[in-house]
Amino acid sequence: MDLKKKALYLSYFTVGYNILEGAVSVTAGYLAGSVALVGFGFDSLVETVSAGGMVWRFSAARAVSGEEEERIERRAEMFVGVSFFILAAYVLYEAVEKLVRREAPAISIAGFVITVLSVIIMPLLYRAKMKTGRALGSRSLMADSKETLACSYLSAAVLAGLLLNALLGWWWADPVAALIVVYFLVREGLEALRGECCCGGEEEEEEGKHACGCGGGCGEPAGKKRVTAAVLEKDGKVLLARRRTGDALAGKWEFPGGKLEEGETPEQCLKRELAEEFGIEAEIGAYICSSEFEYEHFHVELLAYRARHVAGEFVLNDHSAIAWVEPGEIKTYDLASADIPVAEELSKTRS
Repeated sequence: MDLKKKALYLSYFTVGYNILEGAVSVTAGYLAGSVALVGFGFDSLVETVSAGGMVWRFSAARAVSGEEEERIERRAEMFVGVSFFILAAYVLYEAVEKLVRREAPAISIAGFVITVLSVIIMPLLYRAKMKTGRALGSRSLMADSKETLACSYLSAAVLAGLLLNALLGWWWADPVAALIVVYFLVREGLEALRGECCCGGEEEEEEGKHACGCGGGCGEPAGKKRVTAAVLEKDGKVLLARRRTGDALAGKWEFPGGKLEEGETPEQCLKRELAEEFGIEAEIGAYICSSEFEYEHFHVELLAYRARHVAGEFVLNDHSAIAWVEPGEIKTYDLASADIPVAEELSKTRS
């Protein structure tokens, strides 16, 4: 399956499950008098906004500039951040009141079922989203996966409170679990207002940097991303591909390629990327040159290789257009910055 389609389907599932989880938890918590369940449910509903943002990001239907996309995402982050703080205040008040009045919640079968399901489903969903995000090089999807991981921890805390109350009669376990919910709400609210991803948790560090692309902590510059580029040649012309709408470099032309995965050689990476992006088989030739460029949110080191189309019809899975261009005309196209030195090197070798 195409990676972006997989990311979209995972996001659809997250939205649907969060709505179900939120509705069941809030209803069950209200009926049982469980402030932990109510807080957990509202947290799920607010996180639906984050998951909905991923649906929007990976949907081919949207058509806005990168600048407009950034503004929309920032507004959503501010809304989510403020919502988390309002919920934190509400849950804190209810939890303290329950402790002061020593009110014991009723046993909730629905609450047990939804939290057990979340403890099982959320870690699996986190792993799938993190793996897909890494393969795509999508920091936003990896950051969203951290929300899913946090939800699994939160589910476990709420479930523990429900079990302690039901099995041992520890009435205070529910409001204490609610205070744990408050911690998560405040932390997530701060991250949303700052526009940060949540670093931490298993499988998040790779080659000295966090999976979200941060350095030693959130807010630091993203680490270097090594990518490959194929200079596909045919009848003296070179293939250029235009990034589709919604991409971080939408509208820019580039030499096709992609992120170098751990354990891959550049040649293996290019074979995989060309198969994923165009559905073709290619033979990778000689190394041409490398270039580096500092984009706004990440640093790219690009390795360029010559390539030859061997088999397969071109299908545009990740680009809006392709063009076979004379080497001398490449620089007349609006190239991605990291690709410009490759075009200059090609013009030198042809002159």
